[in-house]
Amino acid sequence: MDKFLQIQEIVDEFLRIGFGDSFQAEYTPLSDTELKIDITGEHVSYLIGQHGKTLLSLQHIIRQIYINRSQDYEENIKLIIDIDSYKQKRIERIQQIAEQAIEKCKQFNKPITLPTMTPYERHVVHTLIQEKHPDILSSSIGEDPNRRVVVRPTEQEGAVSQ
Repeated sequence: MDKFLQIQEIVDEFLRIGFGDSFQAEYTPLSDTELKIDITGEHVSYLIGQHGKTLLSLQHIIRQIYINRSQDYEENIKLIIDIDSYKQKRIERIQQIAEQAIEKCKQFNKPITLPTMTPYERHVVHTLIQEKHPDILSSSIGEDPNRRVVVRPTEQEGAVSQ
């Protein structure tokens, strides 16, 4: 059985058993190893959770069910589950927060610490800075789950890009 079809059956069954007809899933293969699953429906906040924690857990659970059920499991399969475009909206918000911090950093010529973020959100900030702001460096500080990004002008001593 096709790996994406297996995953589709798992998601459809999970949603049907847990929520009846409240949610619908749309499947988009992005490559041979990457599948995007967009879930829509009523009361999507149940599946998103606070700061997307339930969404991350859902993605992990679906992947684990696939691993456990699959006879020909492929480790390189990447699932991207988004609910009512939450991830895309969150990325846009993270980029907006980062841009505001960068402007403050330039204006006051001092380091600015951003709020706690997930590893992926921190990656979005670091990438944004590398691609658009050569005069700014970023680093991550703290321990998960309270890890944060610090942005600072490149001319500041001790600044390290990560």
